[in-house]
Amino acid sequence: MNVKKIFYVVLLVCIGSLIFFSEDTKSQETVQTKYRVIRLLSDEIIPSTAIISLGTVLIWVNEAPETAEIIFTNVGNIATSCDGSARFNTDSQQVISAKISFAGLESLCLIQKGEFNYTVKRGSHKLNGKIITK
Repeated sequence: MNVKKIFYVVLLVCIGSLIFFSEDTKSQETVQTKYRVIRLLSDEIIPSTAIISLGTVLIWVNEAPETAEIIFTNVGNIATSCDGSARFNTDSQQVISAKISFAGLESLCLIQKGEFNYTVKRGSHKLNGKIITK
């Protein structure tokens, strides 16, 4: 076997390894980047459960034609902003919420470990989601 053939065989093995061992981000719920997009559709949240690391910025995008309200309840005294720019509101009962119009977005950074359930409300229609920080 000459050097040129050996080179091509090694190159093909390397490319095959990259393809075989690369992550399929569509099927993964855990994302290693510092942000995670959550899509709000009319009848679905994608992903409905997001597993993130501390300090990851969550970005909700409203893809439905009506306004969506994201509501976290029973979160207690949770730190929710990495840089202070989040527009989520906290009321006297420790409910954290934000409204997002069609094609709008809202972001939040959770810096406490745990499981955090939330509801996306559109009129009387409700969808449930969960954030797990590790």
